[in-house]
Amino acid sequence: MKTITAARVLVAVCICTVLALGRANSVAAQVDGSGTHTHSGVFVRPNGEESAFVLNRTGAQVVATLQPFALEDGFVLPEGYRPMSWVHRRVEGYRADSDGGKSWLSNIGYTMEVHSDGRFGYSSRALAYSSPSLQMPYGAEVEQITMEWFTATETAEGEFDNLAEHHQGRYRLTKGGVYVSARLSSSPSPVQHYARVHPVPLFTVPEGFRPAVTVTRAVVGTAVHADGSDTEARTERVFRVRISPAGDVTYVDAPALDGVGYLGYAFETTWETRISPDRRVLEDMLDTADLDNVLIDWGRPDVPLEDWRGVGTNADGRVTHLNLSGIGLRGRLPTSFSDLSELREAHLGWGETDSANQLTALPGDLDRLANLQVLDLNANPIDAPLPPAWSRLYNLKSLNLQGTKYHGPLPSAWAALVNLESLNLIRTGVAGVLPPEWGGMPSLQRLLITSASLGGSLPESWHAMPRLKILDIRDSGIKGPLPAGWSRIPNLEILILRNQLSGSLPSQEPTVRIVAAGVGSHAEPSLP
Repeated sequence: MKTITAARVLVAVCICTVLALGRANSVAAQVDGSGTHTHSGVFVRPNGEESAFVLNRTGAQVVATLQPFALEDGFVLPEGYRPMSWVHRRVEGYRADSDGGKSWLSNIGYTMEVHSDGRFGYSSRALAYSSPSLQMPYGAEVEQITMEWFTATETAEGEFDNLAEHHQGRYRLTKGGVYVSARLSSSPSPVQHYARVHPVPLFTVPEGFRPAVTVTRAVVGTAVHADGSDTEARTERVFRVRISPAGDVTYVDAPALDGVGYLGYAFETTWETRISPDRRVLEDMLDTADLDNVLIDWGRPDVPLEDWRGVGTNADGRVTHLNLSGIGLRGRLPTSFSDLSELREAHLGWGETDSANQLTALPGDLDRLANLQVLDLNANPIDAPLPPAWSRLYNLKSLNLQGTKYHGPLPSAWAALVNLESLNLIRTGVAGVLPPEWGGMPSLQRLLITSASLGGSLPESWHAMPRLKILDIRDSGIKGPLPAGWSRIPNLEILILRNQLSGSLPSQEPTVRIVAAGVGSHAEPSLP
């Protein structure tokens, strides 16, 4: 028997899981019976190291699993897997077990961006967001991430008359789900003639590609000669193009067109073929939070939902991701928030620029978000009891309530959260005792709790948590003996106990780091 009054050295070697077979820049593509296209390979980085990736596409939806790497590494997604529009999303990192087993949730988060031309990389440095004593190195090579977006699956293109030289104008339309990306160009076009003298459609967008509402876009054209050659002045004029739900593409007359001869132009735009019911919910949020000066692209009927700041959708236009960390949210979320039935991640807490939201309340029926996997409310001053009803969020994987004013007993009903991997309750007002029922949580990997209102003893039953890696329970009123059964927690790597505990544990495996105070000694060990 050995007391745990001093820190022991952590000896944990995390080994990357190779996601695909092959050598330098090798790839493999296949289609299974369900219609899922798979593209996998190994990308050789400039420093000679390899990064593996697996891309799966079913319909318009793409799921990418890969090791993060810096922008300068030059990884570009192959065609057929690139997003319809720029994707900017928070994701969480996973680490591989040292024995090559199933990966587990780390304490490193990333903000990633994927461009429509296939460029992929960090939008910001890796962010450690759990506990200062548990941080891993920034950009740790063992990190793996999974991201989702949608891509184009249909294309239409052709020519249109411009009355200067027939078939000089061109259009190209690509579609993924309810979203259309359009590119229109013309070398010499008599824009004023089409808008004022002879206002007829340039062409008609094919069925299936037409916008659900009228779309009007500003276009910058450059003055050219009738044959398309440059004029000496190269004067620029701004005009507007309108696309109606019937598919008619027309120029819009305006005083800015006075005296215009021929203009050459090229522009790209996007629209939706069907309006998502989730648009109403986000408009309710805009009204409730009074964020017109921050979310200036929210609420515009002709702006696709996917292009609203901090919003990610699936190919059907349903909101799946919200990244509104640190933008100034305040007050209550509207009751309609619980209508976001496809929402999987909601990052509503502390921002990457050291700014916080000020939410004070959530809808009482938040448990209706059956698909929710990540809920981050870090640092919001929400003053409410921990809701037992959240036990119905069966798909929840990560719950971050750090620095909130959530209080009251830890709900024993949360034992039903069978997919929960990370629970952060640092600096909250949780009270009562540690629920013995949580010992049956099969997926929990990281549990962090600090609260002076927490008491009782350590539950013997928690030794049965099969995947628990990090357990940090400090600065509370927990007393009593250390459960002997805790020596049998099979995958524990870090255990931090700073409470008035007594007794000792049998010898641990050398890969466990233990930090404790009040166990056989009143000395306060230093943080690792």
